[in-house]
Order: sequence, then C-alpha cells, then structure tokens
Amino acid sequence: MHLLSIVLLITIYGIAAFLLDRSFILPKLDEIVHSFFVIITSNDFISIVLVTLSRFLMGVLISFILALILATWAFYSPGFKAFMEPLYTLLKSIPNVTYIIVALLWLGRNGSVILVAFLAIFPILYNSILSSYENIDPELIEVTDLYPDGKLFKLWHVYLPLIKPGIILSLQNALTLALRVSVMAEILGQVSMGIGRAMNFAKINYLMADIFAWTIIIIIISALIDAIFKFWYEHLDY
Repeated sequence: MHLLSIVLLITIYGIAAFLLDRSFILPKLDEIVHSFFVIITSNDFISIVLVTLSRFLMGVLISFILALILATWAFYSPGFKAFMEPLYTLLKSIPNVTYIIVALLWLGRNGSVILVAFLAIFPILYNSILSSYENIDPELIEVTDLYPDGKLFKLWHVYLPLIKPGIILSLQNALTLALRVSVMAEILGQVSMGIGRAMNFAKINYLMADIFAWTIIIIIISALIDAIFKFWYEHLDY
C-alpha cells in the first residue's frame, strides 16, 4: 500500500506539472530527475551534505548530552524537576524561526545552525528521557533501593539500560527534526556552504527543479536516519 500511495502521488504531481507547463512554478518530473542526478554527481555534493550533517549532528550531540544529564537529575530530584518545568514549557513553545533569528544575531551565519538544532530538539529529548525514567516499573525501583549499591551504579546498570528504547526513539525523532530545522537555518542565515546554501542559490535563480531535487535528498537522508534507528531499536538486547 505504501508503494501504491507513492506511485499515486507521483502520478498526480506529474499530471499537474504537465498541465500547468510552468517549470519555474512546478517543474516536470524529468526536470527534477535530471537536476537530482546533476546534483549528486557534482564534485562538491559530498562536501555540501557533510557540512550540513556536521552542523546539525553537533547540535544534536550537545542537546542529547545536556538533556540526559538534566532529565536524570530531574528524575532523582523532584525539586529540580519543578525548577525545569517552566524552562521546558518555554523552550517548547518558542517558534523555531525565533531561534534562528536570535541565533543569527548571537553567533553569525555558520555557528547559528548548531545553536538552532540544539534549541529545537532539547525540549523533545529532555521530555522523552524524563518520561522514560518515570515509566520504569515502581516495583523495580523499590527493589533496587533495597541493595546497597550507589546511585551511579544503579543508574548505569539498571536505569539507563531500561530507558534505552525510549532514548533511541527520541533520538530518531530529534534527528529528523534537527535536519529540517538546520537546513531552514542555513537558508535564512545564508551560510557559506551547506544544503541550505544550495537551496537558497536555487531560489534566487528560480531553479525550482533544483529545489525539488534537494528536497528529495533531504527526504532520503531522513529516511536513512529512520531506517538506521529502526534497525537499532529492533535489534536491542533486553
């Protein structure tokens, strides 16, 4: 059924593009395919993709480490959890475009992408990790409290293995969101290099087929991320 829906959508798009016959508005399928292969076979394609990936992965890494530390602290300390609640609510309520504008003013074009990726996904990771902690069976927590091992031992050998599935799922969602937000930040920030830079160049020059081709590339990267994390999740050792 998935393949059928994809074929149907492509067919509808192809008919619409053919009837409109305005490539600068809705490029035909053959034009998109041509642009796609021109882009992926260009000399700087790998460099462009790697620059964007390095920016958003850095933001994700920083966000994940901080979210894990703070969520663990909140799990152990109800007082700190109450302290974090207003900050979490604020961060998840701020539009991503606000993050982009503020980050551009603070860090300039290239550094802003990392900060935007961090701010956009930190609330998601923090809430997901904390929820995973709180969903641990209370009876299991009571049993671990009977043993003399310290909190760090229990955290490393009991709690973290139990919440690993939740962490993987939250990272999967965060990475795909971070990729989209990072590309948007690159476009608005007019970075020196990256997927956003290439899409902004295509926009300025009315190369609509290139925009669609880069969009397909982003979708493919997101699908690969989802596939990797799905494989990881399905092969977890419980």
